[in-house]
Amino acid sequence: MKLIAIDLDGTLLSRNKMISKENAEAIQKCQEQRHVIAICTGRSIVDIERLLLEANLQCPIIAENGALIYTNQKMMKRYPIQNKQAFEIVEYLEQNRMYYQLYTDRGVYVPAYGEESVNHEIEWIKRSNKDMDQQELEVIAALYLEHTAFHITESCKSILAEEIYVHKLLPFSYNIEKLQKLKRHFQHNTELAITASYWHNLEINHRDAQKGNGLYTLAEHLNIPVENTVAIGDGLNDISMMEKAHMSIAMGNAVDEIKKICHYETRSNEEHGVAHALYQYVIEKK
Repeated sequence: MKLIAIDLDGTLLSRNKMISKENAEAIQKCQEQRHVIAICTGRSIVDIERLLLEANLQCPIIAENGALIYTNQKMMKRYPIQNKQAFEIVEYLEQNRMYYQLYTDRGVYVPAYGEESVNHEIEWIKRSNKDMDQQELEVIAALYLEHTAFHITESCKSILAEEIYVHKLLPFSYNIEKLQKLKRHFQHNTELAITASYWHNLEINHRDAQKGNGLYTLAEHLNIPVENTVAIGDGLNDISMMEKAHMSIAMGNAVDEIKKICHYETRSNEEHGVAHALYQYVIEKK
């Protein structure tokens, strides 16, 4: 029995943000052979459950970069950020009018100024004549702005004064210098883990809320030895699970940093790379 941790965006999901029939069938074949497929992603639990339902799949879940671990549709572990620390981060983001998403046990909150902030950044890029595709910028913006499950609020600071669990903060900006400055401001806080899934965001979690820790915790819970663990991913926030899994597989579209540390490379997410990897390295041929 193996435990296979699979990322979503850029990995299991194709460009249309769906799990392909080919990938779903490969996962089901793994499960038929009694292997455990776990979804390991920065996305919210609500997002993940919807995607799995659409693909007719049931899997353990390591959500929000490892802040939440679910088995049998019940939470078994949570690593929240202290509300005081979350308040300091939100205060910084709002003072600098940076768009962000606040992941909590009550859902995902975004500031009311968020869309205006993103549009201002797109205009800033146009004015500065940066060599960036405008259509691509708008597609990226839609990934952050178009979400029916968001709660829009004037400020998240008042929410953090209540009894609420904060799982993750996701700041977004096209201005890389802004993100680097934000990271430098908080990187000395040893209670936090700061990673990124794309060049245009940061993901801020509790220091123990990392995909690698989630993989270890789930493996221990299921009595699966570490030497029977596999990780498949593409982005920088997958590094911890790639380093801790016994076998690591980079997507064909993965960033170079991931490809350099992985044992194997599969096809891209547009070519059903997850299915290809499972058939090649996990599923036993009869």
